[in-house]
Amino acid sequence: MKITLVSAANGKTGQHVIAALRLRTDPGLIHGFANRPVESVDQTIIGDMSDFRALERAVDGVDTVIHYGPPMHPHETIMGTGMIDAAQTLGVRRFVYISVIHPEIDDLINHKAKLAVEAHLIKSRLDWTVLRPQHYMQNIAVAKVVQDGRLVMPYPITTRLGHVDMQDLAEAAARVASEDGHSSATYDISAEENLSVEEICKIISRISGKSVQAQAIDPSQLIEII
Repeated sequence: MKITLVSAANGKTGQHVIAALRLRTDPGLIHGFANRPVESVDQTIIGDMSDFRALERAVDGVDTVIHYGPPMHPHETIMGTGMIDAAQTLGVRRFVYISVIHPEIDDLINHKAKLAVEAHLIKSRLDWTVLRPQHYMQNIAVAKVVQDGRLVMPYPITTRLGHVDMQDLAEAAARVASEDGHSSATYDISAEENLSVEEICKIISRISGKSVQAQAIDPSQLIEII
């Protein structure tokens, strides 16, 4: 039976991808690679994404890998290239990589890391597809924003960006992993409209009835917030 492995399966992206795979007509078996058990999959392979032996265990017997690395992790490139190498070694057929919109903007650490993984994948012998989503809507915790009365972002509040729903990204991942015709393809997953932080705050304020202000901070302050 066909086996699909979802990496970082206990994260928000992984959980959305697993749910989308379950909706396919014949999803086969779904395995998850994570650092703790994942209830939504048929089998969890527990391990560290930086451990190549663990990656080999995870992809053994797998037909398709859907890989998403932990964002902003200092070893994200090593984790991604390691997963690709393990997939090649163990005879995986398909590899779907969830990257980021415009990875060529290499002054952003996470973009630079993902671009390196994309390059490694293209040079591999795998049958691959790359998805490049914009920012996730789910990265904005609306309830907390309303409670705090502010939306804090690590970039100027006038910057206009698109935000996509993780469910839409997950549906695209499930489709390209399950259907023919997506080999060596790169797809941008983008929103219909780009909004500034100020505009997002106005929308949240209008719908919630509570005043919400936009605030920009230096990216280095994220460490303190986290």
